[in-house]
Amino acid sequence: MRASLPTPFKNTCFALALSAALLTGLSPAVVHAQPGAAPAPMGKEEAKAYIKENDIYPVADNLAGQILNGQIDDVRAMLGAGVNPNEKTALPHTPIKLATMSCSGKRVPVEDIVTMIRVLAAGGAIVNTSNADASPMITAAQQCPAPVVKALLALGGDRNARTTQGFTPLSMALIVRNYDAAQALIDSGATISKEAADKLSKGAQDDKAKALIKKATK
Repeated sequence: MRASLPTPFKNTCFALALSAALLTGLSPAVVHAQPGAAPAPMGKEEAKAYIKENDIYPVADNLAGQILNGQIDDVRAMLGAGVNPNEKTALPHTPIKLATMSCSGKRVPVEDIVTMIRVLAAGGAIVNTSNADASPMITAAQQCPAPVVKALLALGGDRNARTTQGFTPLSMALIVRNYDAAQALIDSGATISKEAADKLSKGAQDDKAKALIKKATK
């Protein structure tokens, strides 16, 4: 049976330990989905049966760990059982932000990350945040390939979000040379100012970057 949170009072400590392990290189088992697949929400009875069979503790902190692990069906089951995806957890990130964080290290297949984002959004998870530094789009622009960025955009992801330093997703993608993500943002209508373009151009070291900056400058 799958390991899960043993008791409510251990929940927060377990979630913190789990997230630390996941983000330092453990190789989790992942559920593979077909590209673009968007599984239907689990009904309540189906979700309860799945949770019982797989020994899952259905609370928000455990949901966060399963998102980082890329466990699509576990997340579907917890959402179907009524776990609130927007409930605060021990981790200072929204569920969809956690999904974009799983791009790091390429531990979870890209198509599974896209599916996870769609499953979470269908389950009521917020896509944008009031704090742009916590924006899934900012993270995706830096760490994720174009399909993840496109999935967020399709769900209303804010391409104009700004960090406290004033950087937009497109600026961040260009700075870290995530050119596929930058192209996806530009194709969606994202632009940069002439001032930002001048600054980025000074650091541009290849023709691809220069072409994207030129195309995005308004």
